[in-house]
Amino acid sequence: MFCQVPIQLDDRSEPEPDFILTVPPASRYDDRPPGPADILLVIEVSDSTLVFDRTVKLPLYIRSGIPEIWIVNLLEEKLEVYRAPDYQPVYFEKGTAVAPLAFGEDRLEWWV
Repeated sequence: MFCQVPIQLDDRSEPEPDFILTVPPASRYDDRPPGPADILLVIEVSDSTLVFDRTVKLPLYIRSGIPEIWIVNLLEEKLEVYRAPDYQPVYFEKGTAVAPLAFGEDRLEWWV
């Protein structure tokens, strides 16, 4: 997992998510930023950036084929989960255990 590392989505887009979970090993990104095929999960932690994260960053991640995007919505204390192929949002209350697709059955309890 990387924190605040730019990801190369295309020739014109290199956002910096708050966290990303990538295909191991981490050393494969020593000479280049992770690209869409390398990313298993993007996490954005949002309060003042919530509108931007939903309207600008989320569509970029979806167009690039990132398989799973989480927005930690600090304003409403909810976790918003968007997963391929349809990216329909699923909302989780604070304290709920959620399993990223890449983790199988292993769940993380998210909290603010």
